[in-house]
Parts: sequence; C-alpha cells; structure tokens
Amino acid sequence: MVLLFQGKRLQVLSRGAIEWPLGSKDALEGCASMMSIARLFELDGRSVRFLRVYVFCAVALCILAGVVVSAGDVWTFGGIDFRARLVGARLLWSGIDPYSYVWMPDDPLRFGDPIARYPGPSRATYPPPLLAFYGLFDWLPYTVQRGVWAMLEWAAFLTTAALSLRLIPTRSVRFLFVAAVIAFMASSHYWRLHVERGQYYVFIALLLAIELVLLDMSTGWRSRLRGVALGIACALRPTVGLVVLLLWLGRDRTVAVRALATAAVLAVLATLPVGGSMWLSYKANVDAISEWVDHYAETDYADRTFGPVTHTAPTVIEGYDLTRSLEARSRNATVQGLMNGGGKPLATALLLVWVCMSAAMLVWLGRCRASRRTVAFVSLVCMVVSDLFMPIRFGYADVLFLPLAALGMTLWPGLPRPVRVVAGLMAAIACVLSLPWLDSGTITVARDVCMFAACGILALWCVAAARPHPSALAASA
Repeated sequence: MVLLFQGKRLQVLSRGAIEWPLGSKDALEGCASMMSIARLFELDGRSVRFLRVYVFCAVALCILAGVVVSAGDVWTFGGIDFRARLVGARLLWSGIDPYSYVWMPDDPLRFGDPIARYPGPSRATYPPPLLAFYGLFDWLPYTVQRGVWAMLEWAAFLTTAALSLRLIPTRSVRFLFVAAVIAFMASSHYWRLHVERGQYYVFIALLLAIELVLLDMSTGWRSRLRGVALGIACALRPTVGLVVLLLWLGRDRTVAVRALATAAVLAVLATLPVGGSMWLSYKANVDAISEWVDHYAETDYADRTFGPVTHTAPTVIEGYDLTRSLEARSRNATVQGLMNGGGKPLATALLLVWVCMSAAMLVWLGRCRASRRTVAFVSLVCMVVSDLFMPIRFGYADVLFLPLAALGMTLWPGLPRPVRVVAGLMAAIACVLSLPWLDSGTITVARDVCMFAACGILALWCVAAARPHPSALAASA
C-alpha cells in the first residue's frame, strides 16, 4: 500500500500473503504511527531540523571516534584472528594445504602463527574461498596489510549502513535507524573487537545488504545480478547456504540457483592451487576444533589428542607481538560455549530441528506467495539463529544484524501494536547493551538474546500472518 502524506511517499508493507489488506485495522494503526513519527521528525519546523542535525553530528562523532580508536588498536595489536587467515591464505597460494600444515622452526616465519598449537589443528577454520580472498594484498608487508584490511572493514561497515538505509522507505524511520542502530553499533566494543581481531563478518553483512537492495528489482540488468552477492557470501561463509535453501523453498528459485552457481564456481576456483582434497582437510580441521571446544573443560584434552607441544612460533613476528591483544570482554555465545563442554550432541540435534522448522516456515510462505522482502527477512533470521548451534560465535558476529535490522524496520508499519511494543523493547535493550562500557560475557549473551528475540518475533509474525494464495487454495481443492 502506498500513501501520499504532505507530499511524502509512504510505503506500508502488507499483512497478508502478499500485501496486508487495505482495510486492516493493524495496518491503519501502523500507518498512523508512521505519520506521527513523520510529524515529529519532519514537520515541526526549525527545532526538529536542529534536532536532526544535532543527532547526525553526534552519530558522525561516534563514527569518527571509533575510527580513531581502531587506528590505535591496529597500531598496537597484531590481530590474532587476522594472522590465522593470512597464514592460511599464504599457504593456499603457495600450493600447501593450510588445514594440515604444521609449522616447523626451519620453515619461513611468514607461515608461523604464535597462537597456534604445534602439533594440533590449524587455526585456519575458514573455507578456501575466504582464505583466497585474504591473499589479495599479500604482496604488502604485514603491518601495511593490517591497516589496509582495517580500513576495508570500516569502509564495508559504512557502505553496509548506507545500503541498509535504502531499504527503509520513509525518512523518519531512516533517522531512527541512523540514530539508534548505526551509532550504537559503531561505538560498541564488539565492533571495535571486530576490527582489532581482523574479522570478516562485516564483509558478509555488506554482501547481504547488496543482495537486499537488489531484492525489489525485477527488470533491467541489475535484476540479473540478484543472487550473485548471496552466492559470494555463501562461498565465504558456508552457513549462508541455509539462506539459499530457504529461498528455494520460498519460491525465489532464480536467486537460489544463481547463488548456488556462484558459490560453486568460487569453491572450485579457490581449490585450484592445492586441489579438491583441500575441502576434506577443511572439514576434518573444523571437526577437530569442534571436538576441542566440546572438551574445553578438560585441561589435558589437547595433550591426550594431539600430543605434547613440541615447539612454538616466535611471539614477535613481522613487527607485532601477537601475544598481545585487546581484551575480548565477550564469550562464546553458542550452545556448546554456554554448556562449557559436552554440548555438541545437543547443538547438532537443535540445529537439525531448527533447519526443519525453518524449511517448514519457508514452504508455508512460498505457498502463500509471500513478498520477496518477507521471504528474505525470514530466511536471514533463520540463518543468524543457526549460528547459535555452531561451535564458536563471539560478539563481533552481531554486525550481521545491521542489514537485518533495516529490513525489519520496513515491516514495522503493518505490525499490530503488541508485536511492535515487544519487538521494539527488545531492540531498544539490545542497543543499550551495545554501549562500550557495558560489554562483558553476560552482557554479550543478554544482547544476543534481545537481538534474536526482536528479529524472531517479527519473523514469526510474518509467518503467522501469511494466508494461502488463491491459486494454492484452488489447486488443493
């Protein structure tokens, strides 16, 4: 439903199978609330314009302060997670299997990892396409690469935020997104930790944002790119493959096929330097790490499984003391991590149950001919929830909620008031818990619970509110 209000184009999303009915009381209430927000932020004259400028300046200062702090972290710390990926990329491009390689004292220092255990599983627990991606700037010194990748992470964050803003149809909600989501995330400790560690989740968020921007394009050359960014994200992080499966079940099969084809091409190309067997080594290494996490409470597990430590790489390597790092102030917020040992069988069972539930929800939405945005939103929520059943997930992965929050805000006008109140309260608490001085292991779990609850409530409402399409009813009859 599209309304014109004071010359402004307001788009209200649907409540039914494809669109909420025009006469829906909830939709009209949502529209009224959007108009009141528009009056508050757009139509109150000079004072409101001053408030808007003030808030945008405050957000800009938060971003600038975050950039300055990140620059200091990159100068001081070597990025222990970045080191693992870069060493894996160097081995891959040198024709060496990065998942079974064990560094020896006679080997080049560029292949050494002071944090790794020798003998033991590789810290390169990332798929071959991601390792190949991190070899782009290997011709530069390590210290320069640290700065380059940190700048790319910040550029990806800001680009993701800008693309996410395009998903929101009204100016007032965009203002709320900038003031609440971007400011809190840019100044949070988990985003600072993301840059300091040299993590890659923001690049996945960028690819998802690109895919969502292309979502509504059904004609022209841009429509032919739908699925490509999703396929790249799937190749870099295989858990995104759940979104591809769910889009297929939700009847967005053209995008699913393109994404699958793109991911397959990248998966093959990334293994050319070493060979296809590298994927088997990757799986074996991930299984070994998962078992280690599952026996984390057993202090002698590593010695019993891998043998005693025989040697270590130098702590100061390529200009950094890699034993120094920013305090994480976080914890492994997964089923296995919270159980602190013995949680792998339960996590596996819950993952299978969740995948089946996700498939059922998307089959229902496909039967109802739900809109592309609804299918995409529910699919992405199912993906981020599945991360809870992985072996490891720390707070810096919360950056994946950035495009998801923007897409969820487009559903806001058509929601009934109780859903808006509960989801909005959960989102507000998550924003407050993102304040940098509040972060801790307990706060990480509480923030994630609020984020998952807010998105989950919206996703469940989308599924519950969907109604079968007339063509599906006719076919069943």
